[in-house]
Amino acid sequence: MSLKKKISPAKMAEMVNPPNNMSLSKIGAMYNVSRQRVHQVLKEYKEREPELFIKPEDPSKEEIKNLLDKN
Repeated sequence: MSLKKKISPAKMAEMVNPPNNMSLSKIGAMYNVSRQRVHQVLKEYKEREPELFIKPEDPSKEEIKNLLDKN
């Protein structure tokens, strides 16, 4: 059975979005496919349904400076 039939876009989003943040190799091991195949399917799902996947935002310079000042 192909990976697309095993994992729906919603399930894939649940696995890769925070708080789970599963690695592609870990997902591949769960479904007995390569991490490259998981990446390929993830890319297709992101193109088809981008609203499901959270894009991490880069911190601003001010936030970085504040964090560095604290330490």
